[in-house]
Amino acid sequence: MVISALVWRTGRANPSRPPGFAFFTTAAAGRVWRALTDPTQTREYLYGLALTSDWIPGSPIVASFQDRPALLGEVLCAQPHHRLSYLLRTPEAPPVYVTWLVREAAGGSICSLQIDEPDASEPTEIEDIWLPVLAALQRVLTPDERSLPGPERSPATEHESP
Repeated sequence: MVISALVWRTGRANPSRPPGFAFFTTAAAGRVWRALTDPTQTREYLYGLALTSDWIPGSPIVASFQDRPALLGEVLCAQPHHRLSYLLRTPEAPPVYVTWLVREAAGGSICSLQIDEPDASEPTEIEDIWLPVLAALQRVLTPDERSLPGPERSPATEHESP
């Protein structure tokens, strides 16, 4: 039996904290880190975008779609197997700040994502963009397990499959 949980937190209780999402995976933290930093894997869950960087704070990030640069960014923080923060932007839009937090847990890891998107007017806008990213990342991390139903929009969601 596979049990998966996807949790969504808003920054409403603490307005200084950006909205975030979290899920449990049976993958170890090192495996999660590779999925976050390997362009062939980011392409699988990040809408086809291959993120390329040396993942050193201050270094540039190039997000390519079909081998053509689509977005540019910068690594803000990189603590292998624990934290990865970066910004992505197009010339005509404000940057999106992305922070991945990974921690070991019994039987796997907990992967959290915080998004600070100054231009997003509604929390549902952030959900619509980032919940599919997390669901796809879960599938990348556990390809041998049965595909789980897509996440629902609720404060806490659990999915079970036999």
